Amino acid sequence: MGEKVPEDDRASSIREVLFGNGNTRPWVFKIFDCFKDLAVCTTTCVLPWVTSYQLQKQLNKPIAALLAFTVGFIQYFCFALLYSGVFTFIGFLGFSNENDTDSEPSGFSKALLTTAGVLVIVLSIIRTIMLIKGRYEFRKFLSLNGSLIEDSLLAFFCSNCVICQMKMELDTYEEILRKQELESLRRAVRLTAGDGGLDE
Repeated sequence: MGEKVPEDDRASSIREVLFGNGNTRPWVFKIFDCFKDLAVCTTTCVLPWVTSYQLQKQLNKPIAALLAFTVGFIQYFCFALLYSGVFTFIGFLGFSNENDTDSEPSGFSKALLTTAGVLVIVLSIIRTIMLIKGRYEFRKFLSLNGSLIEDSLLAFFCSNCVICQMKMELDTYEEILRKQELESLRRAVRLTAGDGGLDE
């Protein structure tokens, strides 16, 4: 198991971005730190397009969110169709009688299987490109370490881990930002109360 990052270290690393020092910083979460947030990990494992949608919504990109959800959903639907279709087709080949033409898959089934296969490949390419672009822009937004080559390799080989990493990183960023805003509000209230006392 990886060592948990102390809360103070997280806060200080993210405050560097909030203060805008112009330098890049290391990621709070490594690429395989998925299990540090089981809710995000489980959602991304089962429904990765949902986490992608949530991530883009948090970044105020509604069109990208809708596109990520649509592409991801159709891709996984076609993959499930292809997966079941391939095994059905193999079953027909293995157990059907050579002279029993009625037991063979219909032309429509074959066409549907082919279409699903093509869509899986095309949508996988589109999704990978979107993920590379998304991780690159995300790094620039939060001044995170990395390179375009790293983004490309991780998006291609570990797409769901990349989604988890970005989601947890952004959640931590927003948590620290909320705490700072709350602290600023409290400070403003104390100052206002102090000024009121002086006026009296």
